[in-house]
Amino acid sequence: MIYSLVIFIIFCLLSFINSISLEESFKSLINVVLYSCLFFIVVEFFKDRKQIERMLNILLLPAVVTSVYCCFQYYGYDLFFLPRNVLDLGSYVVVGFIDNPNVCAGYLVLHLPLVMYKLWG
Repeated sequence: MIYSLVIFIIFCLLSFINSISLEESFKSLINVVLYSCLFFIVVEFFKDRKQIERMLNILLLPAVVTSVYCCFQYYGYDLFFLPRNVLDLGSYVVVGFIDNPNVCAGYLVLHLPLVMYKLWG
């Protein structure tokens, strides 16, 4: 498995040849390396099914809290911030705790496979 990661990082380094911004490419490479390290840490430390289930529950807890809060925001009940009304549509902008609707939606969508696994897996 480590060989495939090394080959992938070599291809990432080769992609620097066509890069417009070496600084941005290097930042992306650092992200790839850090996420790969995180993957290996998770694989190494979470061996049995009970530990994996506990980790999934811990990952889902903030997503559930955020989604409930977003539902309140959608209907205009914002407990922490002033509601942001979109005048054209008459509905409210849902930002959750993240303060950006697109990033909030992306965060919640990333948890959908975990929710589906917990419900039907």
